[in-house]
Amino acid sequence: MRTALFLAALFLAALFLAALFLLAACGGPAKPKYVPDLRGQRLDLAEGQLAARGLDWEEIGGGTLGIVLRSHWLVCDQIPRPGRLGRTVKLVVERHCPGTPLQAPVVPDVTGLSLEDAADELEGLGIAHDAETYGDDDEAPLVEHLWNVCDQTPAPGARSSYVELSVERDCG
Repeated sequence: MRTALFLAALFLAALFLAALFLLAACGGPAKPKYVPDLRGQRLDLAEGQLAARGLDWEEIGGGTLGIVLRSHWLVCDQIPRPGRLGRTVKLVVERHCPGTPLQAPVVPDVTGLSLEDAADELEGLGIAHDAETYGDDDEAPLVEHLWNVCDQTPAPGARSSYVELSVERDCG
């Protein structure tokens, strides 16, 4: 009987350690990231962009037989909207999207970010940018992580392929 109790305790300890290891390996929920504009793109290319950004996705649609060749399907809509934060993107797919002209990407809100992080975010969306010093500081922003974005033009939510960033060492 003592052997059975010992084996049961050993089994429970091993099970506890395995569960603890799995939880530690997962690292918790992913940090929300800005969602790129995927509307009008082929499904396989859109999924590649999401994977590169570390975002999960789920397809909505696909007809009766489902999605067999991903390159034959288009993303007609998405949730959340482009430029918003998310962890998982729902892709509404169809074989042909009615009246979906390709548009400039939606500008995310990068104010408050370092110039380095803002540049990464904008480049990931395919948006060109330029940084100008803000106020009386005439120094050029050479070391991007030392500068912060205080303002941007156009405003977040607008569609544009170019953003002008006003930066300062401290937006205070």
